[in-house]
Amino acid sequence: MKWSENSSPAAGGEESRRLRAFLWRDLAWLLRTRCPHLAPPTAMGEEQTAWRCAVKHFLGKAYRGGRGTGRLCSTALLGGVVLLASLLSPQPAAAQLTPPPLRAPVNPVGPPPSGLVTAQSVPLPPVLDGDGRWGFNHIYPDTNSQQLARNAGAKWNRWEFRWDEIQPSAGSFDWTLADAVVDASLSHGTSVQAILISVPAWARDSRFLPVGLYLPWNDPGNLWARFVQTIAARYRGKIDHWEAWNEPDDTQIFWPGTIADYYQLLKVTYLSVKSIDPSDQVLIGGLTYWHDPGFLDEVLRLIGNDASSRSNNSYFDALVWHIYSRPTDILDRVSWSQARLNATVGPRPIWINETNVPAWNESQFNNFQPYQWAATTTEQASYVIQSFAYSVASGISRVFVYRFQDVGETQAWGVVRADGTLRPAYVAYQVAVRYLSHPTSVALAGQGGVEQVVVRRPGERVTVLWNRTPAPLSARVPASSASATLVDQSGAERTVLPSAGGYDLTLARATANNGNDASDYIIGGPPLLLVERLSSIRATPNPAAAGLSLGTTRIEWDNGDGSLAQVYVSVDGGPETLFAEGSAGSLAAPWIASGRSYRFRHYAGIRLLGSVAVAAVQPLLTASPNPVTAGATTIDWDLRDGTHGQVYVSMDGGSEVLFAQGSAGAQPAAWIQPGASYVFRLYQGTDRAVLRAELAVQSSSPTATPASPPTATPTQSPEVPATASATPAITVTPATPTPTSTATTSSPTATAAPTAALTWVPTATVTLTPNATATSTPTAVSPPGSFLQAAPNPVPAGPGLGTTSISWNSGTAGTSQVYVAVDGGGEVLFAQGPSGAQDVGWIQSGRSYRFRLYSGTERVSLLRELVVTRDQPSISAAPNPVPPTSNSTTIQWDAGDGTAGSVFVALDGAPEVLFASGSTGSQQAAWIEPGHVYAFRLYRGQDRQALLAFVSVTRG
Repeated sequence: MKWSENSSPAAGGEESRRLRAFLWRDLAWLLRTRCPHLAPPTAMGEEQTAWRCAVKHFLGKAYRGGRGTGRLCSTALLGGVVLLASLLSPQPAAAQLTPPPLRAPVNPVGPPPSGLVTAQSVPLPPVLDGDGRWGFNHIYPDTNSQQLARNAGAKWNRWEFRWDEIQPSAGSFDWTLADAVVDASLSHGTSVQAILISVPAWARDSRFLPVGLYLPWNDPGNLWARFVQTIAARYRGKIDHWEAWNEPDDTQIFWPGTIADYYQLLKVTYLSVKSIDPSDQVLIGGLTYWHDPGFLDEVLRLIGNDASSRSNNSYFDALVWHIYSRPTDILDRVSWSQARLNATVGPRPIWINETNVPAWNESQFNNFQPYQWAATTTEQASYVIQSFAYSVASGISRVFVYRFQDVGETQAWGVVRADGTLRPAYVAYQVAVRYLSHPTSVALAGQGGVEQVVVRRPGERVTVLWNRTPAPLSARVPASSASATLVDQSGAERTVLPSAGGYDLTLARATANNGNDASDYIIGGPPLLLVERLSSIRATPNPAAAGLSLGTTRIEWDNGDGSLAQVYVSVDGGPETLFAEGSAGSLAAPWIASGRSYRFRHYAGIRLLGSVAVAAVQPLLTASPNPVTAGATTIDWDLRDGTHGQVYVSMDGGSEVLFAQGSAGAQPAAWIQPGASYVFRLYQGTDRAVLRAELAVQSSSPTATPASPPTATPTQSPEVPATASATPAITVTPATPTPTSTATTSSPTATAAPTAALTWVPTATVTLTPNATATSTPTAVSPPGSFLQAAPNPVPAGPGLGTTSISWNSGTAGTSQVYVAVDGGGEVLFAQGPSGAQDVGWIQSGRSYRFRLYSGTERVSLLRELVVTRDQPSISAAPNPVPPTSNSTTIQWDAGDGTAGSVFVALDGAPEVLFASGSTGSQQAAWIEPGHVYAFRLYRGQDRQALLAFVSVTRG
């Protein structure tokens, strides 16, 4: 956020006059001491000349430079110059600094000379399939702005929620603009990332900090905590990411206190937000780095010295950077800060929620002339693509451009001008979102002066290339396809063919040399994107659920280049038969049997493009104990495919009654009578049309006196929620083959004949055999240099077992040993040696692993210890059941590892429809009707291949 945008006081008023006087005095002193050749001005008419000379003299030492060079000036001087420039230059009215909520913003700055204005860019078709990493700063709530941002591919709107504007006096609130921004953003499918900032005059102390900041967060006298709780409660379920201040490392402009003061504000913000909704995320205020390179280290030191931080996630969920003008700074900043996080609090998501370069040829700031760390509008567009490519390569969770539209700015930051026309950066944003979303892997592959970022996406390989030198260069990219699409930063496309196994490309030279000197090219030349379609084949679901009937999977394939392809299938390693053909398609295979293996191969002529193996999995239905010895047993069931199921029971061949329902579960049956026989059947859906498993239970105890069995429960006819729309079916027109005798040609009807009890093979577990238990737990003694760390910790949720890396150093040259105990059990030897690192590949959700580092071999000298856990994906509904007087519940979900998730809902076993998406979130379902079962399922990604969690909702 630039200071001139929303941080300056309104014109007039005693506070404004005092601030101007202070700044002028400070600037005069700085000019005398740092710039003696400039005479300090004494009259108002000379002020413009003086600050402009100061800017020209010192701007080259601003904080937005290259990697570690040219930053010798006082940041106080820069802050004073920029701040005074904003105050003394012609100021727009207050209404222009904060535009009314439902009116398009007005530009207070005069237009540049006509010869410098870039022609209006023509937008590309709306980019609606981008992932959730892209955003803008300050998308105003008018419909045109919101739609333009959405069409660009933005999924986030970073907005400043100023306490002094929302609560101008102790007893009054004005939510007009804030509500308009939140409602407009959400209605256009854009999430809001809130900046919590500023202190009203009535709530600040003598140091301009919030009154009571050092009181406990739940003390009524802590005014900052009260404001944070108030706004978090107002927007619960609408805003779930809160940034604690803006650029707190810039004490000349944004933060009035010390680093310790900021850490206290961060703690209060974290605890206040989490008290309203524990799933909300709190971000460290975006850091500039150059204002105070030691700021982050000092915050991490304060966290390490604060014992309460260990139980509060170190008081922040993500680290945020503001990076400008030089794209390669992204690589440096991320690797530098990630190393510090790993060594202290552990890995955290890293965001860049401000990045861009100002366009000097449309900036009044330097009279539309080149100035340091600025670029042309064409170079600005190149910056957008290059910075986005580096962000994806660095694993950045979110990246936002500052800003969406020019409002109250003397510099041309916006991808949209104040008059609503588009700069080239807008189209470049669309190109980047279109081709860099949903990466499955990313690699840097630069050679010499050519930078390459290779992004693999489902069915595509995108190579982003640009020239980092002032001379044209040629680049060669190895071919992975028979042809490719070459895209430039304006979105223009053309087909290119490989020669001798590669694509030969010519890259235009770099021109943005407004860095530390004339040879410092801060931005590369215009980038090109080489897009290659790759062949693919997959099966969904895989394994296919079978049970008593045959299972079904759907095979999807894509040749990648539009040419003819065939898909063949072999069963149990036998001969291949034609399954389907066409350049791309999707076809069901409804004859997958348990105990057999199916290999689908994708060919182009005689060339094998890919293959996928498919097997079937049987549902689980067990009783323990069985036979029953004391009148009670526990029934466990799992459909193994995430769909809704029901368990019915019949006694002595009588009619079935509903016993339990859900995709999976366990429920006691405490009414097993001696001499009677019980048959439990697991059905898919709610109409008992698809029998998946069957189990007979008997009692071996002649004296058991159980309770009565359950009574019959009527079933309900399914219907779709009023607000949900079914996902459209995919129409496929490839050949429909009939497999040979090696595969069943049709799907047989499910039978209800009893079968033997199913045998469940549990998920792989780790069995640790304890050594002799230590006689007592010694007190930990931590010699200098010793450490015991786990990275990551907690281990992210996901399929299978989790992995972390344990590293240790005893601080001495002698022998040391690392032991581990699971869930408080006995310790077993894990590793030994004075220092080392070892991977752990068996971390399970719901369990705790305590690692202890001992000196010697007797386990009497404990040096360090730590506990490792694993995140768990979760989905819940509150209230559940929904009261009879209401029809609404709130669904909350968390994928557990920060990856994108999607929540689908099915009514009474009907087809699923998309309900919500995002890594975490909260959304209301206001259509819960009595007599129905609503199955909400949380999946990783959008393809519903990986089911993470499940909850059933009913209404009382």
